[in-house]
Amino acid sequence: MNRFSSRRQRLDHAFLSRKLAGAKSYRRIAGYFRSSIFELVGEEIGDIPKVQIVCNSELDAADVVVSKHVRETALKERWNEAPAEVEALLHKDRYRKLHDLLTSGRVEIRVVPKDRVFIHGKAGVIEAADGSKTCFLGSINETKSAFAQNYEILWEDPSPEGVAWVEEEFEALWRDSYPLPDAIVEEINRVANRVEIHFGDLQPAELPGAALAEAPIYRGGEQLQSWQRAFVTLFLKHRETYGKARLLLADEVGVGKTLSLAASAMISALLDDGPVLILCPSTLTFQWQVELNDRLGIPSAVWASGQKVWIDPRGHTIKTRGAEDITHCPFRIAIVSTGLIFHASDERRFLLERKFGTLVLDEAHKARRRGGLGDNKEEPNNLLDFMLRIGSRTRNLLLGTATPIQTKVQELWDLLRILNSGADFVLGREAMSMWVNMQRALPVVKGEQIPLDERDGWEWLRNPLPPGDEEPLVANLRLQLGIPANTFFTDKGFGSLEFFAQQSVLQTLSPGFYPQHNPIVRHTVLRRRRTLEEAGLLERVAVEIHPAPHASSTAYPGVHFDGLGLLTNHPFDLAYQAAEGFTAALQHRTRAAGFMKSLLLQRICSSFASGRSTATKMLRRELLEDEDEAALLLEPLSSLTPIEAGHLRTIVEELSRPEATTPNSPPSATSSPNTGPRAKRGSNTAASSSVSITTPPTGSPPNSPGRSPANRLPSMLARVRAACSVARSSPPFSVRRSRRPSRSAACGWWSPPTPRARG
Repeated sequence: MNRFSSRRQRLDHAFLSRKLAGAKSYRRIAGYFRSSIFELVGEEIGDIPKVQIVCNSELDAADVVVSKHVRETALKERWNEAPAEVEALLHKDRYRKLHDLLTSGRVEIRVVPKDRVFIHGKAGVIEAADGSKTCFLGSINETKSAFAQNYEILWEDPSPEGVAWVEEEFEALWRDSYPLPDAIVEEINRVANRVEIHFGDLQPAELPGAALAEAPIYRGGEQLQSWQRAFVTLFLKHRETYGKARLLLADEVGVGKTLSLAASAMISALLDDGPVLILCPSTLTFQWQVELNDRLGIPSAVWASGQKVWIDPRGHTIKTRGAEDITHCPFRIAIVSTGLIFHASDERRFLLERKFGTLVLDEAHKARRRGGLGDNKEEPNNLLDFMLRIGSRTRNLLLGTATPIQTKVQELWDLLRILNSGADFVLGREAMSMWVNMQRALPVVKGEQIPLDERDGWEWLRNPLPPGDEEPLVANLRLQLGIPANTFFTDKGFGSLEFFAQQSVLQTLSPGFYPQHNPIVRHTVLRRRRTLEEAGLLERVAVEIHPAPHASSTAYPGVHFDGLGLLTNHPFDLAYQAAEGFTAALQHRTRAAGFMKSLLLQRICSSFASGRSTATKMLRRELLEDEDEAALLLEPLSSLTPIEAGHLRTIVEELSRPEATTPNSPPSATSSPNTGPRAKRGSNTAASSSVSITTPPTGSPPNSPGRSPANRLPSMLARVRAACSVARSSPPFSVRRSRRPSRSAACGWWSPPTPRARG
């Protein structure tokens, strides 16, 4: 037995380097995997044929079972706790050496799930060139400070019994471990080759990869999905082609629309397009702020309309002079509630006096016509009016909605009109455009009609004239007419076109041309989850049916089911019926009845307290402050009929009863049995990381005889128990020079972007 103390001698010189020289194999039980694990012995183990190291990790055993991606994410997040900029500056040579070792095939590293065992003890076995073995034990990590600076002790045991004992421990840990992910090896290589650059050295197409390479989403092991990256690429392409980007993003819910828009807004700010304004419902303002900060590393400020202050990502308030300072955001990106636009506030007026580099409108389908039965039903609502006016003061305009068409196709055209404001390359110059009129354009877009002849076809084609890279035929036509690439309109009549140009126009009359080349296809992006799943870009969500079809009667204590339908109590049934009666009476005099029905039933199904509070406010004609379109409801509520008011009072009375408890709550001492009609109600509900599907009994119609017609399940009562995993695609960009967005990019709207970029 040999004993070593750093008080007496340097352990790296006295033991490790000497023992590893010329060794055949090296097996090591270490702590956390870091680049410093080879800090002292990189050269010594470079020629060792077989090196095996087992380390701790941040993995749970459940993570290991679920998906390889979860393992990689957890390990990459742990790995990136050390600042890449510091590591690259101080230890670049070590990272290069480590990457060479890991890709040589001679070094194998595995990690152990943290809830299986935590490795604290350190040990190793070294096999010399002559086949003899020795082992060592101690608390020493393989770092310079451990071997050369700390006070450490180490025991060497060359006995066969000691070596066999350490090898047995090593094998047990090795069996319970998992390979070091390739993502970590790639990260090591990135740090080893990391350089710092200036923004001016980058082309716009290189900026997304550079800006995102060290954003929190990537340092945490995640990344933008391929379709999200594609949207950012399309944003840059439109910006280059037209000089400004005008896009409608209509992805399905859950596909990652917010991150696509946020990344595009970030790139716009870094390109110095100007201040960024994000308009969204009040309930989403802080979600947007968190998404920007936690996922992209970009700070922003939320405007608190009640206090007239800005709120930064840490929750600090920044005082202002009042509503006029909504145009003086302390950060490059400002987030404002669309409620201010709907309510015709002072802030709305000040915003219309400001110019913006990029404006993002979330929930854009709320910008539509007033509707209803009055003379002003075709007039734009306050949000649509605002967007049509602000468009001419904005360079890039991005609209986001998961429901681009609510009730009329005309609403989609209204969104395109927003995109066209201040940029007549979308629908064209409205006074002469064939595309502006929805009734005339829709059959052409759908392929049900084609232009009558070449002369008619030219009118469809020339305003707006598509970009040349969209279709070779258009590129050839532009060349023949001498139309510059940045021009999207020509006032030349068909009769003034030369023969070959007229022949090119004739080719556009072929079936399928206009359904593929029109403003909707050109400026609208729509990705469906099912399409992404079928393309292999997104894993299918694992779903567990709830309630379990064959579960015992005691499986859900306090919750009562009839088959797979949830039993609701009598007060709930009466309140639900009253809500439907209220909106049925209301729909005779206002189009807002449909919106009010959705709102009221949603509140009742959310919780009894929420439903009662909403009905009470409606009776009192109070503004529903958390609804962006609440102002539109004031007019019909101001003139409630006795029948309508009676229904609202029924809702309040029934949901105020002591027995009005949620169906999954244990009955109170005073609650009466469910003597009223019992409705089986079903709905689909989704949580942030899981999905629940409630299915009706096989062969049963949605509304069984004798049941209440309101057969829906309150979403709050759906118990979600699903395991979900999301597939990740290939790395986003080929990044030779990358940067983490500097905090100086948080400067106010009046400041230029920081010139430095870290790669």
